[in-house]
Amino acid sequence: MYYENLYYFCTAINKAREQQVKTKMICLVF
Repeated sequence: MYYENLYYFCTAINKAREQQVKTKMICLVF
């Protein structure tokens, strides 16, 4: 379930272009 939350979190952030670069690195770790 933890990974499911990360997937939703990353997906929601991917929609935000401003933070796309920062979250890309975070999501890449997971």
